[in-house]
Amino acid sequence: MNTKDANVGVNKEIVVEPTLSNARGYRDQVEDIDSLRDVNIFSPVEMLTPGSARLDDPHRTAIVV
Repeated sequence: MNTKDANVGVNKEIVVEPTLSNARGYRDQVEDIDSLRDVNIFSPVEMLTPGSARLDDPHRTAIVV
């Protein structure tokens, strides 16, 4: 089996400050989404391109990532 085929469809992105509760990657449930900050929502690439994550076209932002 080709190792490249094993990664098809695998998304390996994470936000800057995830709400993880343990080392297995389980996330804490967020009751109030208004309490989240940008670092809890956007990836490092989205944070490096100012204004794109909030103001730009989502398809254009997906191309950058």
